[in-house]
Amino acid sequence: MKIIVKDVLFGLLIIILITAAEFIVTLPFDVSPDLSNAELVPLLNREFLLTAVPAGIITYFFAEFVKTTTKGEAIRRSLLWTAMVVLNYLAMALGNDRLGVIFGAWGLYVLFLFTLLGPLIFARVMKLL
Repeated sequence: MKIIVKDVLFGLLIIILITAAEFIVTLPFDVSPDLSNAELVPLLNREFLLTAVPAGIITYFFAEFVKTTTKGEAIRRSLLWTAMVVLNYLAMALGNDRLGVIFGAWGLYVLFLFTLLGPLIFARVMKLL
């Protein structure tokens, strides 16, 4: 149980870092706040796609930082951290009444995939898988 709590706490830190990375990748782009849902989807795709690689890198290095030593730990952390990121985006989408817009952007699923792959790639590199 203690290990799961530790992984959840690191998952919260991962969410914060992914959100910060998402903010950083959007800084160069000027976006009007008065966009319709149809105009917002391509911008969200760009944002999510640009954030996907940093998300994968973040979860890769966190898998290393928490000393992932077995295949089971890598899979557990990969699934747990991805589920937490999905729940974070679900909460944001529901809170902003943009569920269809955010989850309609295919770039979000690429971000989820990269988040999932980070610990698994670490495990593969370390020959755990």
